[in-house]
Amino acid sequence: MHAKRFALALAVALLLAAWPAGRADAASSPFASYGIDELGVVIGLSPAYSPVGLIGGDLPPAADGKPDTLRNPEDVFVDERDRIYIADRGKDRVVQFDGDGRFVRYIGHEPGKGKLKAPEGVFVDRSGSVYVADTGNSRVAKYSPDGAFVREYTAPKEGHMPPDYRFVPSKLAVDGRDLLYIVSKGSYQGMMQLGQNNEFLSFYGKNKVKLTPVERLQRLFYTKEQREKLSDALPGSITNVTLNGQGFLYTTTMSIDTEQIKKLNYAGQNILPAKSFVVPGAGGGGGPKDGDYLFRDVAVDGRGMIAAVDAKTNAIVQLDAQGKLLYTFQSEDDRRQRVGKLKSPSGLALTSGGDLIVTDNTTHLVHRLRPTPFAKLVLEAASLYAEGKYEQSEEPWRQVLRSNESYGRAHLGLAKAYAKRGEWKAAMAEYKLALDGKGYSDAFWQVRMLWLQERFGWIVGGLVALAAAYRLVRRLRPGVVRSAAAFGVVPGTAASGPTAVDELGAPHGPAPAARLPAFAAAAAREAIRFGAVLKRPYAVFEELRDGRKGSWTFGLCVLLAALVSKLAAERWTGFVFHPVPANLIDPVRSGAVLLVPLLSWVVCNYLVSTLYRGEGTFKDVFVGSMHALAPYVAVTLPLTLLSNGLTASEGVVYHFAQQAALAWTVALLFVKVQTIHNYDVKETVVNVLLTLLTMAVLWFAIFVHITLSFDLNDFGSKLIEELIYRG
Repeated sequence: MHAKRFALALAVALLLAAWPAGRADAASSPFASYGIDELGVVIGLSPAYSPVGLIGGDLPPAADGKPDTLRNPEDVFVDERDRIYIADRGKDRVVQFDGDGRFVRYIGHEPGKGKLKAPEGVFVDRSGSVYVADTGNSRVAKYSPDGAFVREYTAPKEGHMPPDYRFVPSKLAVDGRDLLYIVSKGSYQGMMQLGQNNEFLSFYGKNKVKLTPVERLQRLFYTKEQREKLSDALPGSITNVTLNGQGFLYTTTMSIDTEQIKKLNYAGQNILPAKSFVVPGAGGGGGPKDGDYLFRDVAVDGRGMIAAVDAKTNAIVQLDAQGKLLYTFQSEDDRRQRVGKLKSPSGLALTSGGDLIVTDNTTHLVHRLRPTPFAKLVLEAASLYAEGKYEQSEEPWRQVLRSNESYGRAHLGLAKAYAKRGEWKAAMAEYKLALDGKGYSDAFWQVRMLWLQERFGWIVGGLVALAAAYRLVRRLRPGVVRSAAAFGVVPGTAASGPTAVDELGAPHGPAPAARLPAFAAAAAREAIRFGAVLKRPYAVFEELRDGRKGSWTFGLCVLLAALVSKLAAERWTGFVFHPVPANLIDPVRSGAVLLVPLLSWVVCNYLVSTLYRGEGTFKDVFVGSMHALAPYVAVTLPLTLLSNGLTASEGVVYHFAQQAALAWTVALLFVKVQTIHNYDVKETVVNVLLTLLTMAVLWFAIFVHITLSFDLNDFGSKLIEELIYRG
């Protein structure tokens, strides 16, 4: 056993010696960096950090003369003079290094009252006093700036303490008033706030209880006896805490789904605008993950930029002062252990120069990572942007785009700079590249207002001319109608004689030679009937059922028109309401979104109706369903054109028209089922519900079939490979 430990210590020492503190090599960076655009698409970025080296390779030899190394380094703190303190849990001590990563001394390693046991947290106040979360001894130990033991803080004996509270400090911070904020393992009450005399003051920064929908229903409908048997819903326990230069406390919590990172004010309330966070998957393969991470520690620089370590993906996540993602960076999974590759990051701290110090309690290493020029530009620009200095941030953003032209935050920064100067058209272009629909809408409103102001006289003149033309047409309309009747366009004229007209106003009967050709007249009657369904749906569907006047050709034409309307809406809807780049629009997928449910409805409704006293044929069901699309076809294209002239504040018009057309279409489908199959209301409701259930079963069966087919093909290919290999 001793030989194995010696071999492990020697190997780590050799690795540390190979990478002395202060050595920089950007080309050897094992990290890949990622960002996320406004659509949630993962984008690759230039490397954000490069490994500088490892800290801890120059420790003095152990008492037995063997090389000494860190073991399970759990936490790290960097003071105002860039001195580094490591809570070395496995060796029961705190190790201090200077700003260059050279060994200075041990703290808490000597026998006596100050002897540490499995420390997991360390903090240094402005006077240089060192506070250690002495986890194994269930206390907080305080040492003077020269390392001498001063006193201990134990579980308070007085105050309103819960009787079952376990005081097991794991992390801590000390504010400018010398108040201690202690994270205790498993404590759901929040951080314990202690005074310098070990007096209990309060619990601080407690997380909120989040109930699932099922738990809410249980507490709503269960009896008192049943509710007593339910386990109590407890808030998540705080994992870590840090203090920034302005005196704000930041906490991380690994066991909750929202507000995993908090910025607390003096009242213990979270004032960080971002409430949920996203971590992109490596290489974009996993996609962005919302709530799928474990923030273990957090560090904040003087500008408020937040760096957090995710223990689940082993990624370093860089956020701005508002909690919005700037980039992440992590090691590629090449199964090689090398400097800068994190396996189980446990602690994180920032130097004044922006270097990241990261402890890894599995590999027993402490990594030093240095920001690349790309990361420095992003942080500088994001800091200026957060302060509202949009024009000053313009040049850094431009330099960022030279490295990554797809970085959306840079385009957003440029858009704000253009808007600040009143260059609204340029701002619109940058907002579009940033996929920011709201910003684009604000800039477009300004452009539209200026356009209207410049052309106000022409617009008023045009409106007056249109009004005059309308009055003239009304006065000349009788003569125009008589002229049109001479060519048989208008039924019931002196030139063509009386013409029979159906109840919908569509002409029918023999067509004189002067009138339209037969196929054109039939198409005109179909079109008139299609339009009439908006006003008299029952009459139209009854005629389709009794007169069998609907045609397959016209139904297919309506289906094609609906498909064209759908694709046109996807492609040409105004950016304010559809902020998706044209290159990301998939016409096949967009068409399938319309055709698959619609054709499934036709097939399943016919199948259900044949078993449920339906009178309509398959043709009736198909043609009737196509006629029910009249509101969708009539509204979609005009609404698409109108959307390009509206801003977000006028979106109520767009969304109302869109939802009204959808509701109208659904209502017509209901009327179609009732009329085509000659049902009453109750039978119609049953038919519709059965149709929807049949559609669900059909889609599930198709999904299972496709899945099994892929599995069968995979099995067959592997079987053939095995036979070839063994043959």
